[in-house]
Amino acid sequence: MSYLPIMEYRHDCLQWAYDALQAVHVPLVQKTGETFGPAAVGDDKGACYFIPLLAQAWGIPLESAINGFFVFFLYGALAMAFLGFCLLFKTWQARVWALTALIFFKINNQLWDVYLLGSFTVLALVPLFLLLEGRRGRAWGWVAGLVTAGLVCGYSDKIRSNSGTAVVLFILLFLGLSRILGTKRKWGYGILLLAFFLLPYWHFGKMEKQRDEFLAQKTGNSVEMNTGHSIWHPVYIGLGYLSNPYGIQYLDRFAYEKAESINPKVVHFSREYEQILKDQVFQIVKNDPGFVLKTMALKTLKLLYYALKFGNIGWLALLFWRPSWRVWVPFAVLGLFTALPSLLVVPNVSYASGFIAAAVVFGILSTGMAFEKGKS
Repeated sequence: MSYLPIMEYRHDCLQWAYDALQAVHVPLVQKTGETFGPAAVGDDKGACYFIPLLAQAWGIPLESAINGFFVFFLYGALAMAFLGFCLLFKTWQARVWALTALIFFKINNQLWDVYLLGSFTVLALVPLFLLLEGRRGRAWGWVAGLVTAGLVCGYSDKIRSNSGTAVVLFILLFLGLSRILGTKRKWGYGILLLAFFLLPYWHFGKMEKQRDEFLAQKTGNSVEMNTGHSIWHPVYIGLGYLSNPYGIQYLDRFAYEKAESINPKVVHFSREYEQILKDQVFQIVKNDPGFVLKTMALKTLKLLYYALKFGNIGWLALLFWRPSWRVWVPFAVLGLFTALPSLLVVPNVSYASGFIAAAVVFGILSTGMAFEKGKS
């Protein structure tokens, strides 16, 4: 089986991180030639931890580890979503529709690379909590589900920025609006979820401290680079979604060139670099709000297209299902939060992966519940 290539820069980072792990056994460090530095500068660092570790632990080539890592998130999400809906629904019609919608989603989305994480968390976890509510799951089921969801969402955030945060918000609202849980359980379950969600952040913080100590000892300098996911770099080039008088296009080099035109010595993805681009974004918003609103409006239309396409007959099924506001509110928040990357950057399938997955899940739920209601 052949696989789609990952982004060239990310592949380079993975190779450098793997070389460093083989040489010094310190996570989140990269080795280019004889020089050591922080891995995945300006990008999500989770893949640069897990994939080299997987290759080393299993003794497999880096390419095999890359493919295996992303295959798990691609097909694991589909399998877990289908299992969740099969257990939730009682009629074969609803189960067949769930399978059909998931196949349609797979065929129409050639997602790969870390962008898979946006859809993975939604597809794998949301049906699980619909099942717990629908089947009135016991305490052990809620605890196991919340611990799993917290860890999965936390580590997913480290692989692809905020890919798990939207699902955590969904679950918190889902718990808060639940009709079968008492107040004490809601608070207890919410705290449990947040505790395990923050655990991966603590884990990566500890590894980053170890990395910084190693680099300070190796190079004699502290790490000054922004080793987290860049925010204003993609937001700035996202303004190039439409033709514009500012000469911006959705290409990395336009952000580099703009920052360097203000400070030729600026280090890419440093705090100063981010601040320069942030200032440029707000300057355009202030001076040309009409252009920004037009851009946002067209991005919103693209998202509506995704919602209609992947929610498909689920929107018509609402006429028969008629869900309560307790269902609408968590899904509305999930949709709004997963729409933010598309609105702030570009509404392509990579940035909209979480939003598209939310539309798929909602469409399956709506259609399936309509089938169940019709059967009864």
